[in-house]
Amino acid sequence: MRLGFVRSYRLAVVSAALLAASCNDNPVSFDTKDTSRLEINPTTMVIPGGRTTKLEVRPVNAGRQPTFADVAWTVTNCGDAASIDVAVDPDQLELQPPGLLIVTANTQLGSNCVDVTGGGVTGAVDVVVTAEAVAIDSAPTVLRAGETGTVYPRIITADSTTMTPFELSHVVFTSDNEDVATIDATGFVETETAGAALLTATWLPDSVGVDLSGAPPRAGSAALEVVANVPDSAFLDVGVAFGAFAVPDSADGEVIVLDEFGNVNQNPAEILDIFAVSDAPATATVDAEIRQTEDPLTGEISARAVMRVQIVGTGVANISGTVTTSEGVFDWGPALAVGADPQIAAVTPATGGFAESVTITGSGFVDGFTTVFVRRVDTGVNYDLGNFTVDNLTTITAQMPTWTVPGAFEITADVGGIVSATSATWTQTNTFDESATEDNSFWNTGGQADISVPALIDGSLIGEPDDGLFGKMADWLFFTISGGTRTLAYENTPLGTEDMEYAVIDGGFNFIWCTDDHTGPGSPDGGECVLPGLGEPIDGETSTGTWWLIPQEWGNVDTTYRLTITMAED
Repeated sequence: MRLGFVRSYRLAVVSAALLAASCNDNPVSFDTKDTSRLEINPTTMVIPGGRTTKLEVRPVNAGRQPTFADVAWTVTNCGDAASIDVAVDPDQLELQPPGLLIVTANTQLGSNCVDVTGGGVTGAVDVVVTAEAVAIDSAPTVLRAGETGTVYPRIITADSTTMTPFELSHVVFTSDNEDVATIDATGFVETETAGAALLTATWLPDSVGVDLSGAPPRAGSAALEVVANVPDSAFLDVGVAFGAFAVPDSADGEVIVLDEFGNVNQNPAEILDIFAVSDAPATATVDAEIRQTEDPLTGEISARAVMRVQIVGTGVANISGTVTTSEGVFDWGPALAVGADPQIAAVTPATGGFAESVTITGSGFVDGFTTVFVRRVDTGVNYDLGNFTVDNLTTITAQMPTWTVPGAFEITADVGGIVSATSATWTQTNTFDESATEDNSFWNTGGQADISVPALIDGSLIGEPDDGLFGKMADWLFFTISGGTRTLAYENTPLGTEDMEYAVIDGGFNFIWCTDDHTGPGSPDGGECVLPGLGEPIDGETSTGTWWLIPQEWGNVDTTYRLTITMAED
């Protein structure tokens, strides 16, 4: 036993000697309690909002041994309005060196700086707070073709709290099937045809405007089903009327079938039949059919409800009908088809004074579509006759114009843009005389809402007017109106280069300038005057007033003018 003890003792001494020799051979000597540096892991972090990450800050000596120095930290925002929380890791054991920390990201995107110290040594950690995910708060799930909707996204933390800053410009919207649905930069969805589409909002950190280095994009999606539209209504594509056509002629039309969103439906499985009828077959007849066509590029078959209207006589025909679809029967129309073949045979009497009442006979006159033109033969001046009534297809009653000198007029008719091939002549035989009150009077006793005299004065201002404002007395129009008429509207067509305004003076020499709505040099003046001196009718009686209408010449006194007057009841 002694030998064993001596051997063990010797081995212990040798081991101690070897250890002493090893320490003494290290050329570097230091105090193990001095902190040489901080070992930080990790030095950069990207943390989604609402998430936590462990951070280890370990003070060590020159031999990389823990010094057990206390660790402190300070959080700054590194220039961005970001936010994190830093705390001691609650799972850290008392026997472990200090510096085990927990970093929690909050709701503000951006870059944070964590400054750490321990044992007199400092270090830094960069922490970027990013989004956990993109949430789609609202998005259409089922739409009919042609219907629209909107996708509303936001970026969120791990517990679905909204993160900021966020704008739609930070997101790119896409549809994986744009034939079915498209989506624009604001999330607005437009559907095209039946099918399925996945609508995606992708958040791009680079577009936010704060430092999010290392943060990945996030995306959220919503599935959309687009169902086929169904017929809901029908209308004739030419609107309220085919229009006027010469006899004989034809016109084509199509009945458009719409779904509830206003989209055109041409599905041959849903557009089944069409019926069309004319209420005046002596004027127009109609044929209709469902016509199927094939797209040469796609091979798709479409159905169209088409018709052809044949104009066979003068007059007005109402074209209407129904279209049968898979959803039921829909009415369309009526649409007017006008057969136009106007002819002028005679004007009776063929001569007379201005404002003469005459009868124009002929054929093809259609009420609501007819315009009567009067052309002064000696000057070639042509204008619409204001006061006439289409009595029937063969008769028009009219009041002839007023000119300052006698002359012949050529009378023609226009029906829907088709001018009569024949005309008749009416001649004014009397000369305008401002002193002949009775002969120059125009009477409105019919109680109509809109009366055209029509009073047309064609004359010239020659030489300097005596008072520098008004034309010669021969250019003054003296007229009388009896009835409820209150307003005189006028249009001046300059035959020279100057425009004119007009004044109205009543029997008591009450004076008023007509309102001017002149639109530019050389263009016609127009306006209206509330006639002075005319009392309101009482108990259905008429009021009578007498006025002078005076042209005012604004420039060159050698001005030729034409004035058309319309009387309108208030």
